[in-house]
Amino acid sequence: MSDDLLAKVSQLLAELPPTPVRRVRREIEPRGPIGLAVTVFRAATDLVAELNYRTAMNDWEDRQARLREFDDLLSAGLVNDATRREAVRAEIEALRLNGFVGLQRTAVVSSALEVLTRDVATIVRGCGERVATAAARPDDCILARTPQCAQIDAETLRVLQLHDHTAVISVGDMYNLVRQRN
Repeated sequence: MSDDLLAKVSQLLAELPPTPVRRVRREIEPRGPIGLAVTVFRAATDLVAELNYRTAMNDWEDRQARLREFDDLLSAGLVNDATRREAVRAEIEALRLNGFVGLQRTAVVSSALEVLTRDVATIVRGCGERVATAAARPDDCILARTPQCAQIDAETLRVLQLHDHTAVISVGDMYNLVRQRN
């Protein structure tokens, strides 16, 4: 009777662990205030991507450990009582659903990071065009970058809000972190 449960547990134990997101840097590093804003944005995206991966990995490891416990119980034939079997079935189903929800959450954060990174690249390209047209007036170049820095900072804040652990970090805190690293 517990063969269907054992098969379900075996199937869930075969679930592959999450894979870390490999972030590829294709854009050149701009200099000045825009460069600093981009560096802070990238530090925030790296932090959120790492936490997103760590959270997914910890969830996967916890589920796998619990599933191994069920595998041992079921393989030893220790779940014979109908009430106990239903409780085990419910917990296995909860583990399956939690895994699915976690996978979806991880995918949403990864997708959002990609979109926000493209948005920042667009902002930087737009700044480059503005700076090129204002090259004859260096003071205007600096002023032209200010709105873009604010836009990049707004995107950085959106990134930080993607994960519970980084939602409490301010953009100013990220600037301080980047300055401390350099």
